Amino acid sequence: MNDNKLYTEEKLRNSMLSMKTYIKVYDESVIDSIIEKHIKALGEFELPSDEEIKEYINSTPYYGHCTPEYCEGIEDGIKWILTKIQGGNK
Repeated sequence: MNDNKLYTEEKLRNSMLSMKTYIKVYDESVIDSIIEKHIKALGEFELPSDEEIKEYINSTPYYGHCTPEYCEGIEDGIKWILTKIQGGNK
């Protein structure tokens, strides 16, 4: 995956609430290390690669009887969604 890291809204919200608490409780000298540990603990999720998308489509019995154009439309739709998630084509 590229350097873009994606997190759910819930994980980000929880992180921000935690930071708010950390800043109130801990000394400024240790906040940076706490933040780094917290970011590592978030656990990013990865979007599927083009190869994984094709593998999924080819392994799904439902698509076995579909036309090539239909499968291409599904791939294009998946790629469009991934681009939107990554912030492209705004």
